[in-house]
Amino acid sequence: MQGHNLLSARFTNNDRTTIVAEWADNADTNTIRTQYMEADDDNVQYKELLNHIDLDVIHENTIKYYKNANRNIIKYMEKVYKTSQSPLLSDKPVIEIGENMSTDNMSAVMKLIPMILFGDFNSEKYSESLFNLKLAIFELDFIKQSQSRKIKSEIRKAKTPIEILNNTVKIYNEIQNRPDNSKSNKKVSS
Repeated sequence: MQGHNLLSARFTNNDRTTIVAEWADNADTNTIRTQYMEADDDNVQYKELLNHIDLDVIHENTIKYYKNANRNIIKYMEKVYKTSQSPLLSDKPVIEIGENMSTDNMSAVMKLIPMILFGDFNSEKYSESLFNLKLAIFELDFIKQSQSRKIKSEIRKAKTPIEILNNTVKIYNEIQNRPDNSKSNKKVSS
């Protein structure tokens, strides 16, 4: 955008077809302009944006934005949950995931995994959940280490959890089998 400096750009949808860019006016830095555009190689605005920012950075900005938004939602939900006296909320089972996860909670999670991975998955109904899974995958250290743009792109485009997992395993094996990796014989079957 002429006469402006790019502040940030990120995707606004799971399909990665729309981008929102924020620009600061050079004459008045307090004025921020928001620009929505289609992420299409034939779109002039999109081409101009890519002159200011790399596509990988847009993907990273998207992950950071939604990770922060999810964190804020969880904080708000925890606050509501703690302050609520509703028996409906307090009686609901909560699965705590972490180092001190109970064996009952781990069993509950393990029972869900096959249903999620191999059951009929409605990608439209659960698009936000699928997006959150992708965000979690991109936070893994070995995914961050990978230089495989093709497989990362396949993860971004995946329509089911099993597609995401298969491509994640590909990257995991790629990282584990690099000559510079001291754990190089640790391979996972996909």
